[in-house]
Amino acid sequence: MTRDESSSLSGAPSKVSALAWQLLLNRILTRDNLCYRGIIGTAEASCPLCGGVVETSRHLFLHCNFAAGIWYALSRWLGVVAVLPPNVSSSYAVLVGWGSNSKRKKGFSIVWLAFVWAIWKARNDRVFNNKVINGSEVVDFIQHRLLRLRVEFGVKLLVLAAAV
Repeated sequence: MTRDESSSLSGAPSKVSALAWQLLLNRILTRDNLCYRGIIGTAEASCPLCGGVVETSRHLFLHCNFAAGIWYALSRWLGVVAVLPPNVSSSYAVLVGWGSNSKRKKGFSIVWLAFVWAIWKARNDRVFNNKVINGSEVVDFIQHRLLRLRVEFGVKLLVLAAAV
């Protein structure tokens, strides 16, 4: 996805597009990036959502059990079969690739942006507010945001036709 593609998506706030762009460039401040910059030590680098491995972009948005559960729940909601892709840029390509025409591709692109934003928001709520959010709350948040876009802004999310 190019910067123009990201920022031209109707219904996607600029802060969401900016986060997605930074994510694709591996520039968001995950704990591995904070370690690399010397801001935190390696002892503090574990994923705040699962506590398992070092928090990398790839882990946080795809391979963390928390994120994987959301990915699969959204896939079921959208009526598509999903396999976790190997990296973040592939996750965008896979999701958009499910679209059979340009309108559906745009709809799936907005779904991906909502997914990325919701995971990042849940992560930051855990880190900065010590708030524990479960995966079903995140899925509900994404679904409601997407349906609100569809209703309030007239965004034609054809991918949601089967889900509504």
